Parts: sequence; structure tokens; C-alpha cells
Amino acid sequence: MFDQDPVKLCPECAGEYRPDIERCADCGVPLVHPEEIAARDARELPRSPGLIAVRTAPIEPARALAADLDRERIRYYVDRRRAREEGLLTVYVQRQDAAAAKAVAAAREQREAPFDTDAWEEAPSYKVCPECLGEYRLDIERCADCGIVLVFPEDVPSVEDEDEEEEDGEASEPDFPDELPVVGPLHALPASDDLVCVCCRLQQYFPKLSLALDEAGIPHRFEPAPFAPPKDRVGCLYVQPADADAAAAVDAGLGSVNIEDPDLRAELAVCPACGTPRAPGATVCGTCELQLGFGPGFVADRICARCGAVIGVAVTRCPNCAAALRAS
Repeated sequence: MFDQDPVKLCPECAGEYRPDIERCADCGVPLVHPEEIAARDARELPRSPGLIAVRTAPIEPARALAADLDRERIRYYVDRRRAREEGLLTVYVQRQDAAAAKAVAAAREQREAPFDTDAWEEAPSYKVCPECLGEYRLDIERCADCGIVLVFPEDVPSVEDEDEEEEDGEASEPDFPDELPVVGPLHALPASDDLVCVCCRLQQYFPKLSLALDEAGIPHRFEPAPFAPPKDRVGCLYVQPADADAAAAVDAGLGSVNIEDPDLRAELAVCPACGTPRAPGATVCGTCELQLGFGPGFVADRICARCGAVIGVAVTRCPNCAAALRAS
């Protein structure tokens, strides 16, 4: 906006202003210099799905709550996306600090009469799968059906938003890109008929696999599966023939449900819907009958008899060569 001149920024909505302006016209808060924004961002927690929402409130009381958390040495993240349009901020903390942070918020509500506490919104009491819209407890990280990271209800795109984009003529992004967005120093092998397919799995598995292959020094390439519908988001891993066995070993070592993160491993030990402990080897919750697992694509691996690829998705034909698969 002001490329040639110094600017001031609103610390809440990120609006840019001339240096002589003192307050944001939308948020009403004092403007700051860009380096102050950078220092604040370094001080706050990064946004992540594991954070717990404490309060959604108007800008001033939310800022006051953040200051209280600072004094209590409780780290937090502030979601400022609603600042400009609605004048609201949402304060998040780490799961282990949630109880203490909510106590701090409750004390502030009782203490600060000038603030209109009727405008405070209760923090979301559940998370949602952005694909199937299934609802889960706040401590659950991934959808049991889709295997993707859960979000808060306010982060799920509305049907109206999608309709508006279509009416405006904006081209929506395809469900599955022509080349998978996995970035690693060794992954970008050029396409070649000489490459062999090692495995076919869901797209969200590949970043983890790519890092493991990079650590093993194995060049590799990911592509959308040629014989799977784009909406299924299935991809294939390709390597040079000499690296096929080593790459297969790396894939097998990770395993589709071999979770190293202790928090995630503990999460998978219970039913995400009702919290019932999961019996060893169980695929269905004995209490609520929910299908358990990392998602429909994380199934028992099969080997394609034609191309030799490991198939880790629930399909009847090989996504790489279209050969019929035996039931697992």
C-alpha cells in the first residue's frame, strides 16, 4: 500500500496507515510499527489445531485478557481474523494451560464492570471435520472417518461463501492438484516412465513420508494416482528402480498408523466420539459402534500383483495400474 514510505500497522486487523495516524479507524486501537508486530508474533504461540479456545471477546477485553495471561506466564495465541469486520478476537492457549487460562478469564469478567460481558462469546465446545462435518471433543486432533486435522466450527467454510465464489466467477481450486505440494530437498525427481511405484496412499500421509525419504537420502516423486478419482485424494510414490526396496522399507517403517507422537498415540487409544478405551486390534467402538482408525484410507496394506505397489487405501483396483485387487 505504501511501498515507498514508512507505515504504521493496526496490531489487530493489520491495516496499514500513514506514519502520522495514531489509531486504527476500524479497531480503535493505537497503531504500531512493523517491528512491534514481528516481536508480538514471536512472543505469541503459533496457531495450531491442538490449541484450546479460552474466550472470544471484543478487542479491548480480549487484549486485557491477553495481558492477564502474560502476567500469569501463560502463553497464548490470538486469532485476529474477525477484528476488522466484527470487532472480535479469540484467545487460545495450550491444552495443559486451558484450566488455568479459563480461571484467569473468569476472574477478569467478574473484575471488569466497564466491559460489556454480554458481548463475550463462549469458546467453541467442540471441533469439526472440515470434510464430513463430524463433531468431536476438543482434545481430539483428527477425524476418525476422514483422517484429516479437525478445526473449530468458525473455520469451516460456509455454503454461502462457496456459492458467492461461484457467482463471482472465481475459479475454485481443484480437489487434487496436478503435482502434489510436498516440499523436500530430494523429492522432485523428474517424471519418467522408468520410475516405479512404491505405494499408493492418501495425500496427507505424504509430507511425513517425504521427510523420512529425505532423511534416508532417497530421491522420490509424488503424483496423483492415475486410476483413482481426484476427490479421493489418493497419490502414488515413485522412485528410481534401484531405490525401490529401500523406499518400501522406509514406507513400511512409518506404517499408516505407526504413530510416534505420544499425544497422538494416546488419542488413538480411545474412541474419539465417546472416549471409551480402544481394545487392542479393535476396529469398531464397543460402546457407540463408531468405526475406529486413522480414516478410511488407512487400511491393512495390500500388494498389487501386477505392479507390486503397496496399496494403503480402501479401493478395489490398484490406483497406479488399475489391476483388480484381492480383498484384504
